[in-house]
Amino acid sequence: MVSRFCYNHGEIKITVSNVALLHSCAVFLGMTENLSTGNLLKQTETFLDGVIDWSWHDIIASLKSCESFFTYSDTSGLVEKLIFSLLEKLAQNSDIATLIASSSSSSSSPETASRFRFSSSAKTTPESTKPGSSSKQWWFDDLIVLPPMIIEKVIANMGAYGTDNNSLILTRFLLHYLKNAELQCKGGAKGTVLYSRADYAGLASTAVHGKLKKVGRLIDKYLCEISPDQNLKTSKLLGVAESLPDSARDCFDGVYKAIDIYLQIEVECHLNLAIGMSHPTLSFEERSRLCGCLNYAKMSLEACKDLAKNPRIPPNIAVQALKLQHSKIPERDFSVSVKRHREPKHEQFLRAHGLVQ
Repeated sequence: MVSRFCYNHGEIKITVSNVALLHSCAVFLGMTENLSTGNLLKQTETFLDGVIDWSWHDIIASLKSCESFFTYSDTSGLVEKLIFSLLEKLAQNSDIATLIASSSSSSSSPETASRFRFSSSAKTTPESTKPGSSSKQWWFDDLIVLPPMIIEKVIANMGAYGTDNNSLILTRFLLHYLKNAELQCKGGAKGTVLYSRADYAGLASTAVHGKLKKVGRLIDKYLCEISPDQNLKTSKLLGVAESLPDSARDCFDGVYKAIDIYLQIEVECHLNLAIGMSHPTLSFEERSRLCGCLNYAKMSLEACKDLAKNPRIPPNIAVQALKLQHSKIPERDFSVSVKRHREPKHEQFLRAHGLVQ
């Protein structure tokens, strides 16, 4: 497209779908007015000056196009310009005008905040609102096409990112967005760019307030209550433990306690055939899968030390936990914890990874 521009006397069709890419290319290649009048950078900037008249879906399409070259478009300020225009359109909906106006006071740009307050007084419903849809949630499905790094910037510019999020509407949107992302990952939709859990971590934390963490503590207590049940299947225990995101728990000690109780009951059932085995002894893979729901970085030092010397925990799991907690454990304690495992394979594993001599 840039070559066509150069060999066609500076003429090229600029659209909402290609303007972001052309602008980023022009910035990268230095195609400024110093080299030639009416150069590509000037043409794209002129086109972008009319973003205020774009439709809601035009802005989303342009933002979506920035996904594959996000770093360039973000550095040039293009992403922020498009996001501000998106929020202008969003602010025209009277049902969320208060949300935009109040939260924008903590936004990074005072000028933008005043523009939001001005726009919110118009009380004009955007053209994309669907008849009969929920007035507070009409935009949810429209924005789920955007990648997580752009959604992060959208929420941040609304002044409601991280611990600043006190909006029930935004929390519902983020949960809707994350649920849809999970479905896409499981479905493996063709042509869909898949992101790691780390890419969604910030959004998940923003979606949490303090009520979900209370639910997390309640769930952990519930896990400890049901874990002694001899008829409880491993899949059911995991289902409850993994029903909440990691960000809903400040500490995973409760989950570890429930798993330890479950494994202890399982061993007792196996040894005492008189009462009958509700499930046979768990395999190495099953125990590893069960421990896979633990976030070792969020376990206390004492819990990790207990896990390291727990004979019911697979040795490789103990190694992983100790490696993450190694900086918190005094050298003498670390050596003692490791030596308490008497399984030869485990000791070989530790030596192979340089954890013991």
